[in-house]
Amino acid sequence: MLALGALLALLAAAPLVQLGSNYFALGDLRAFYCAARVAASGADPYRSEPLGACERGLIGLGGDFVVPAPLPGDAIALFEPLARRPFSAVAVGWCMLLAALFVATSAALARLTSWSFAYVAAALFPLAFAIPVNLGQLVPLAVALLVAAALALRSNRDGLAAVLAVAATIEPHIGLPACAALWVARPRARRVLAGAALASAALTVWAIGPSSVVEYVSRVLPEHIAAEARFDDQYSLTYLLSWLRVPIADAIMLGQASYWLIAGAGVAAALRLARTTNGDRYLLFVPMAASVIGGPYVHEEHLLAALPLAVVLAATTTLKLRSAATCALVLVAWPAKFVLERLHIAAVAMRLPTAFVAPPSADAAGLADAAWGARIEPFAGHVGFLLAKMPSWIGLALLVAVVAARAARASRAATEPPVPTLVTGAASPTVA
Repeated sequence: MLALGALLALLAAAPLVQLGSNYFALGDLRAFYCAARVAASGADPYRSEPLGACERGLIGLGGDFVVPAPLPGDAIALFEPLARRPFSAVAVGWCMLLAALFVATSAALARLTSWSFAYVAAALFPLAFAIPVNLGQLVPLAVALLVAAALALRSNRDGLAAVLAVAATIEPHIGLPACAALWVARPRARRVLAGAALASAALTVWAIGPSSVVEYVSRVLPEHIAAEARFDDQYSLTYLLSWLRVPIADAIMLGQASYWLIAGAGVAAALRLARTTNGDRYLLFVPMAASVIGGPYVHEEHLLAALPLAVVLAATTTLKLRSAATCALVLVAWPAKFVLERLHIAAVAMRLPTAFVAPPSADAAGLADAAWGARIEPFAGHVGFLLAKMPSWIGLALLVAVVAARAARASRAATEPPVPTLVTGAASPTVA
């Protein structure tokens, strides 16, 4: 554990020492922090200004550069207490939180399976800590909440599981399918789910105001998805379709349709597995994994949502399926893009740019997402990134195949009549 702590501290130190000079270092956390500060002042956190002024002020950067913060209102509310503290202190605290979440999630999954903490931690390390700590991302918190909810279900604490599942909707596309599965499968959790959802909605309105809530759903999400449709950090169906020369509008529509279709299939598979195997782990983990397969918007760090299911399948499935499940786990858990970057191959093999492009000045009153697509244009359309994502997509496909096979086998076992057993000493049946 001492060696693990030293490694986590070393990785966290890298973005922290660059905090005042590198815009990429904890850049997402900076945007979240400033969005909370803007919302607390009564302004719109989704507009280019004053969001950009806050971000640039934290790093001493001129111009009109701004990173959007497309978070729902309840997630912004999470950062409002932090926005009253100096950003340097918040950055250190957030890195410590990510390290704690990594350890806690690994320990919880080890408890839910037969694997040791070391095995689970090795599987989770890139997506649960090494990647999100660089930008200060939110996904590990949402995934940790759903893993904790699975532990609560195992102890028949349905109400606690409901609260944790709703809290995980700070990443809406990850948390919502899990909430839907919990609502259908656990009637005892419904009242708490409804109450927690109402509390989350009230917190959202309180944090950003009704007009910003409408703006978030109707404009912020669509514009952010469109801005990143071709971004090389995307693993979504929309990104893949853009490579196949499908018009962006159609690619987004198909990506959105695939999200609802696959999420619905994930909920159905979770309900079947939970019912036929008496495995509560599947109830939340299958929908969570389904949320990052296909879809219009899947960043590299979002792949973490597939790992709890992959760990459970690799640790608990029958020997016939275990090799496929283990292969899926390795391919998803250690993205080729991450490995290449750490080997310093990516900059040469993928011909990566070194800076954002400077498009015409952004409209200060417009959405921060409006100019974001032009900003990240140098990071779009690199074939090396497309090829580097193939192993992760193959891993996700294997995960789907293992879940389908596991569900089919469980359904057959549930419908087969019990095999008669011979009772010693019982009288033999006679034939008339």
